[in-house]
Order: sequence, then structure tokens, then C-alpha cells
Amino acid sequence: MAKEIKKILCAVDLSDHSKEVAAYAVLLAKGLGASVLVVYTAPSLSQYVGFHVPPNTIENFVGEIVTGAEKSMEAFVAENFTSVEDRGQVRIGYDA
Repeated sequence: MAKEIKKILCAVDLSDHSKEVAAYAVLLAKGLGASVLVVYTAPSLSQYVGFHVPPNTIENFVGEIVTGAEKSMEAFVAENFTSVEDRGQVRIGYDA
């Protein structure tokens, strides 16, 4: 018995190439009747703490990046995922 695919994870970097990835995810989602979770991961910049940059400056900068990314993600999802159930999410930090 085949497993039913209900959710598709679509990781994007919000570059021009992300539109191609989105189109493929939409094609799969339509064919499978699945929803799409679109994810962008912003850098945490924690690696710069040792460079004599005040931590609050780094936190403010990361906050601005995330706010901008959330606005960009909202626009990207609205433009590229109109015909499927979707949700956009911005995460912070890369796992090593």
C-alpha cells in the first residue's frame, strides 16, 4: 500500500531560482492534493559575536533581516502559490 503525501516542504532562498522550485512544488501539490510549507532560513549571525561587535547590534540586524524576509516571503507565497494550500515560514539559523 502506497503512502499518501499530504504535505510538501519547499525550501527557498527567495532568489529568482526559487520561482522554478515553487512551480515544481505547486505541480506536485496539485497532482497529489497536498499542501505546501514554504521555508526560508535567515542567518543567525551568531558566528560574529567574537568580532567585537556588540551583541545587541547583531540582534537588531538579525531582527531587521527576519522582518524583511517575512515581508518577502509573504509576497513570494502570494505570487507563486495561489492555486494550492500553502503556508510560508521564516526560520533563523543554520544547523551545522
